[in-house]
Formats: sequence, structure tokens, C-alpha cells
Amino acid sequence: MMSVDDVNCRGRPTDVTLEFPAGAKAGITGRSGAGKSSLISVLTGQLLPDSGTVAMPSGGIGYIPQDPGTTLLPNRPAVDSICEFARDCVGDVPKVLASLGLDPQLAERRPSELSGGQRQRIAVARALIGNPDLIIADEAFSALDSDTSALLEQVLLGTDATVLLISHDIARLLRTCTHMVVLADCRVVFSGDLDGL
Repeated sequence: MMSVDDVNCRGRPTDVTLEFPAGAKAGITGRSGAGKSSLISVLTGQLLPDSGTVAMPSGGIGYIPQDPGTTLLPNRPAVDSICEFARDCVGDVPKVLASLGLDPQLAERRPSELSGGQRQRIAVARALIGNPDLIIADEAFSALDSDTSALLEQVLLGTDATVLLISHDIARLLRTCTHMVVLADCRVVFSGDLDGL
């Protein structure tokens, strides 16, 4: 279970209350400036609310930023980027890379030795390593090549983790998500189950 209860941040999220059951696939959308990035900052602990509470799953968070391929450690082998925020994960790297269609040996290459699509998948692997209970994908699909995008969608739908997809792509969210949240002016204007819509 992941919940946000009456969270307020000065000039940012206002009276935000959300609750997602374990394993939910939730889409979060809204126009530019609606408060999506600020909500992500609250969920990832980068922004502390002035009031309200945030209850996160105990099993860690995987985060896929808007341009994932640019977030890798430039002078280190890819395995160091994958395991940057996870302990004792090196043994899990080959399996995660294989699930993303990559040769596990690529983990020993530096980002400059990888193609753009390979760098994107390495960054996705970092979010998936350790089987986190929550995965947040912040407009990540818009920066991915089509093959990586399709593969990521498949992986995210197949995981037991709660997944938050932040996107302007309403069609994708309706196709892939079980829940939808719409933000406007830093407030939740819609939050509901998509079953039956």
C-alpha cells in the first residue's frame, strides 16, 4: 500500500490525498505546471511536505527519470550505475539485463561505449534492480526509442510492484493503467479506478 494523506507543500501540492493498493499500475497526468514533478519530489523524499503524511512501501523505490540515458555514471562501468542505489546487487545484474534484451556483458562497458538505446535500458535496469515495491517512471517513455519503450511497458505491466507512470500520453495510460490521477493547479482533480471505464 502506498498513500499520500492531505499533503501540502507551500506553493506546490495542495491537499493531495492518494491511495494505491500494492501492485497497482497508476497513471498520473496533467498539463505542464500541474504539479506532477512536485508530487514526484514528495514521493521520492526530495521535497518534504509542510503538512500531511506520506506512507511508502518498505521494499524500496525504483525511479526512471525523464531522460534516463543521461543519468549514468560517465566514467564507470554500467554495473556501477545499475547498483548505484542498491547494495549487494551485482549478482542480480545479468538477469535484469537479460529481461531488458541486453547482453549481460554490457555491464562492464562505460556509457560512452554503449548505444543510446543501450544506455536507456541500463538506466531502466537501475530502477528495476532489487525488485523494488514501487517504481516511478517520470515521462520516461517520451525519451526512449520505440523498442525500449515497448519492452519497458511489458516489464512494468509484468512486475508485482506498484508502478506510477507520469505522462502526458493519455492513450498509453488508459491502455496500461488500473488507476488514473489527474492534476491541475497542484491539486488532484480526479483519482479513480479505470476498471469499467
